[in-house]
Amino acid sequence: MDKTTAIIVILCCAGHVLSAAPPSVHRQWRVSEFTFTAADNHEGQPQHVVFGATFTGPDGRVYDVPGFWDGGRTWRLRFTPPTPGVWRYQTEAVERASVRVVTAYDSGTVRGGERPVQVEVPTEGAAEIRLVVSDADDGASYDHADWANAALVGEDGRKTYLDELKPLSASQGHGKLGLRTNVPGQPLRIGDKTFERGLGTHAHSRIAYALPPGCRRFTAEVGVDAVVKEHGTVRFQVCLIYPRDDRVGRRDPGLHGKTGHFTAQPAAGPNPLHTHGGLLRVSKDGHHLTYADGTPFFWLGDTWWFCPSDLMPLEGSTHPSIPSAYQALIEKRGHQRFTVIHMAFLGEIGGVSPFTSGKRGADWDPAYWQRVDRYMDIANDNGLIPVIGMGWTGNPLKAEDWRLLWRHVVARYGAHATTWLVCGEYNVKDAQDRVPRTLALGQYIKDMDPHHRAMSIHPWYHKGDKRQAWEQPWYDFIMFQGGHGAVPPAALYLDAYGREPAKPVLEAECRYEGIHEHRAPEVREAAYEAIQSGSFGYTYGSHGLWYPTQDEKDTRFDNWGTPTPWWEALERPGATHMGHLRAIYESVQWWQLAPAPDAVTVTTERDGMASVETLYSLVDHFPEAAAVNEHWCRLHEENTGKSMLKSIFLHPKVGEPAVLTYPKYDLPRPKANERITLVLALGMNRKANLKDPKNPSDGVTFSVRINGRTQLKEHVHSHGWLYRAVDLSKEAENPMFLELAVEAGPNMNWDHALFRHPIVVRRPTNTPEPLRNVYASKPPRRVVTKADGDNAFVVYFPREERIHGRRLNGLRTGAVYTAAWHDPRTGKRLAANTVRTENNGCLLPLPPDNQDWVLILRRGESVDSR
Repeated sequence: MDKTTAIIVILCCAGHVLSAAPPSVHRQWRVSEFTFTAADNHEGQPQHVVFGATFTGPDGRVYDVPGFWDGGRTWRLRFTPPTPGVWRYQTEAVERASVRVVTAYDSGTVRGGERPVQVEVPTEGAAEIRLVVSDADDGASYDHADWANAALVGEDGRKTYLDELKPLSASQGHGKLGLRTNVPGQPLRIGDKTFERGLGTHAHSRIAYALPPGCRRFTAEVGVDAVVKEHGTVRFQVCLIYPRDDRVGRRDPGLHGKTGHFTAQPAAGPNPLHTHGGLLRVSKDGHHLTYADGTPFFWLGDTWWFCPSDLMPLEGSTHPSIPSAYQALIEKRGHQRFTVIHMAFLGEIGGVSPFTSGKRGADWDPAYWQRVDRYMDIANDNGLIPVIGMGWTGNPLKAEDWRLLWRHVVARYGAHATTWLVCGEYNVKDAQDRVPRTLALGQYIKDMDPHHRAMSIHPWYHKGDKRQAWEQPWYDFIMFQGGHGAVPPAALYLDAYGREPAKPVLEAECRYEGIHEHRAPEVREAAYEAIQSGSFGYTYGSHGLWYPTQDEKDTRFDNWGTPTPWWEALERPGATHMGHLRAIYESVQWWQLAPAPDAVTVTTERDGMASVETLYSLVDHFPEAAAVNEHWCRLHEENTGKSMLKSIFLHPKVGEPAVLTYPKYDLPRPKANERITLVLALGMNRKANLKDPKNPSDGVTFSVRINGRTQLKEHVHSHGWLYRAVDLSKEAENPMFLELAVEAGPNMNWDHALFRHPIVVRRPTNTPEPLRNVYASKPPRRVVTKADGDNAFVVYFPREERIHGRRLNGLRTGAVYTAAWHDPRTGKRLAANTVRTENNGCLLPLPPDNQDWVLILRRGESVDSR
């Protein structure tokens, strides 16, 4: 960032500040930084000093700006002047605490299967001990941890075991604290050693005990519990709380009462964050966001949940020819015209994460945050706004610790072009104790932010989202997680768009490219459907970037899709198509468009659809079937947005096929010129783990046997649906004996196979393909439209949409429109043609070929060259 830094020169005598030089030149919408030197040394307890300043602008408006400690005796203020002119400030610093917190022991990373580690910590003079276990910030599960033989040792050498004391407080990420057992209730075991005494817990964990008089030391043996074998990586810390002199209300003379003034020059520069201001606002109509100066802001985001971290380093990378992974990512997305990056701070920098460095008494590390500064600066330099969420699914910090962490984040990055996401999936599984605390934290962040920028919170997937945040006063725009399966129904966005009072609607996590083998066409479909139905933008994601897969051997999160190194995930075509999406919408006044779900009517049905008659559904007769070998077998419901499809869900074991039998399958005889057909869609559940989708030995084999004869056998080793039909017209034996079978490949794990709503239909002998059309009386994907009154229309035609007759309604009779097709794969615009409306609307021209297309109509015969 072109950051202007005003360094106040401190002249010190006996540790006291005597004077300071005035700051230098500043500019509207740029970060201005002011540095101060404390008279007292607050290192180790900076949270006990409340430091900030009031900034008064040329119009008399006052901003309360929090400050932050930056190591040693250095404290800083950062502020973005929202208007040019003369600004004045005055600082305030008040001490509020009477304890000192010291991290007395840190194990570093401890892995499953390792031998127990001996811990001995002197405790003389301390009043409280806190035992902390983090997950080493690798995002992995299995983090069962043991404080074996944990004891307090007195002056006489006698031990008091903690498993017989009541803790002051205890919290952990999974289960309940085990006393003399691990969390599952089994004996404590680290490596090959079993313990009779101690505590069993699970990261993230904090257990606090009062220290009795005369306590001299704490001893324990620590390690990952053997219940997880070689899995699990944790970090053990012992923090001691010491009493100190009562200094509440004391004002540090080096920080308190400092005044100054500066002149902010008008905004300038090609970067839109510098020209328009990156402190986002809600538009006046409540349907989109704007830059700080009111210019419409098109939200096009990418997802990097493990950023900032050493997984996306500033210097170096796991690719030998890329000197900076983070710089490469930022420059690529900036070139593709992205505007937002989602960050959740999952992962460490130099062994430190915000969930240790931001916690009271545990590794407050300014060097960590100074590295994060560079991440924010580089993003802003490239026109990208970091959307900051801290952690995932309610990291179990206490409320006071969360406020401390977020005060530091807002103080440090509130002057940057950023906004706040609070945390990821705040309401997953609707945890009653966590959600209210998280919502209160959202209000704290809003109140702490001097600019009160537009903010939101990342929810669970839309079917599980209870929408607890929607009525919160700090919740400025509605955020959805559409999930990574079927495209969410348009009604999801339309209903939210139509709420009163209006709030902007955003699809923030849907169909990441590469997850469950989703390709660019599926990504485009989800993005256009969301925006056409009311979303003011879209957040893209790529499997291999949301978690940056380090190399070909990194198999973390392979249950979501084939592992792809980050440099390959960066080049997926869907991201380029998202840039074209933004350009297509910005070719019109996109912020004036509103969803028009009834604007396009279907005038001709698909060929062959009207004569298909469903005779029999195997799903409806599922209770009559019998599962052979007692394999897991159940019904699975899928809401496609148009209808509810039910699948028969089988879970085979390697070497043992899962078989479902229908012993009395009685069907009517076919009439002349028709056939009775069993129609099947074969596929694997998205959770099926394909080690190598290109290896035929992976996957599952589907079979259909009738009266003991195999009529269909298909091997599926990729995600997606395979449509097949079995002709039953010539079966002489009726009722027939029907068997559906699934066999797992030798390399499979989590073998979830589905017969998607298998049905028997009566069809004419000349009924055309595709068989997928049998499943719906309407097209499986509908045309979605946005309109600016009757002045402009944007129509999205999904891929594989057989266009027969499409009529656009709501046009003025006799008006002339120019119609131009835009290719969402390339961004290219085909030659425009002129259409004239009739009394009943306008018959739309057909798209050039069978792919997805965007049609833009504008009133008048001329159209620009874009």
